[in-house]
Amino acid sequence: MKLLIVSRQQRARSFDTLFAGLCAQFSDVEIHKLEKAEVHNIKSYLARVDLTQYDRVLFDIPLRRIGPACKALRSIQGLIFYEEDACQELVAESKYTEQFSKDFALLSNARIVVTSYFIRDYLIAKGIDAYCIPKAFDDSTLKNLDTPRDIALAFIGRTKSQVYNERRSLLESMAKRFAMQTLRTETPQEYLNLLNRIAVFISADIGFNEYMAKNFEAMACGCLLLAKRQPSEDQALGLIDMHNVVHYDTLEEAADKYQQLQNDPALLEQIARNGLDLVNSRHALSLRVPDFVAVIKLPAKAVEVAPRGVFERLMHRLTRQRQACH
Repeated sequence: MKLLIVSRQQRARSFDTLFAGLCAQFSDVEIHKLEKAEVHNIKSYLARVDLTQYDRVLFDIPLRRIGPACKALRSIQGLIFYEEDACQELVAESKYTEQFSKDFALLSNARIVVTSYFIRDYLIAKGIDAYCIPKAFDDSTLKNLDTPRDIALAFIGRTKSQVYNERRSLLESMAKRFAMQTLRTETPQEYLNLLNRIAVFISADIGFNEYMAKNFEAMACGCLLLAKRQPSEDQALGLIDMHNVVHYDTLEEAADKYQQLQNDPALLEQIARNGLDLVNSRHALSLRVPDFVAVIKLPAKAVEVAPRGVFERLMHRLTRQRQACH
């Protein structure tokens, strides 16, 4: 099977570990990493590449980056479309609310891979051929360094976008009660080092119906994860409250459980250790390779022939009339 992977040069989280795993599973793999300008002009890329030479095309370009140009993907045979941001389909503050399902419905030739079981089932109910492969941590770059943890409670990530309004509100409230820090890093090495300084990583994926990658990344670096409960995902991911993760639904529950952990360091350490064991055994990026392989090996979906326009139908009718006259 000849596989083409279309991704981005400026990908926020490297997928090289996944791509290397796929290269080991298929005999003929090409990887095209597009520059930002190419992503925004995806039609030009599609026009210059002969996609018919590939048995499968794994498309790792966010739908929100290509916009209406996604219609150009309808002619690709063997398309697998991977989308990490489909959780915004149901986030009221997002400008992409209900846009993902509309665009996915146009891609009847594609198998759609999302990162939430809830969103997968939501899309399937709308008649879309959807699959779930959860997010993961890159096990080639992130690990527990067994260094002292001098930051008691922290979050690393973005809060300014309106999509994160509820995240920002909860984090600000926790910061008022406890010595919590909201931090940012610039490089993968800084991220690794900072995660390894944090004892409790608070995650606030409120309204997303999934766990962002940073949850697994924090656990992989030995943090105890204090996370917003995602009932649709927990069982499938193996997350068990007060065993390998600490869940909350409300600010009060988060505050009460964090105080409990502060009063019981041994419990905090045990839950963090269990969380580390869980992600190392189930949620490393290299372990997602078989899930992608399974979807890629499914039979290619048919490409629908676009209906003729008025002009095309007229010309076809005139051609037939001329042939009848002769």
